[in-house]
Amino acid sequence: MGRRREGAGIMTIEEKNGNEKLTLYVSGRIDASTAPELERFVLERIEGLTELTLDFKDVVYISSAGLRVLLGTYKTMGSQKGKLVLCNVNEEVKDTLYITGFLEFLEVWNENGKRVVKGKVNTHGGQEKDR
Repeated sequence: MGRRREGAGIMTIEEKNGNEKLTLYVSGRIDASTAPELERFVLERIEGLTELTLDFKDVVYISSAGLRVLLGTYKTMGSQKGKLVLCNVNEEVKDTLYITGFLEFLEVWNENGKRVVKGKVNTHGGQEKDR
């Protein structure tokens, strides 16, 4: 795994590089005090990536400031023909993404390894089930 970096407040970011792909393991709260650190961390690494995965396994909360970082990152990745993926998203964070409409455009995988699609869970080829 790459470097480990403690963010402001109570957020931790770890990274794992793989050529033009990068996975960041984020933990804690992404709020007004920690979102700027996440944004700086992402912006320092995003250039030239084809895929950025944010592993939210240990993210317990995301505020509007964190959502703003996700939106900016999504737009940047799109402008360089790449994609942003969120994985291991827990129910609370998934509900926030659903309520705010972020599931309409983000690729999101829940903590059970199932793709979340517009408020539904796709069971890898099976029927879609309500959230």
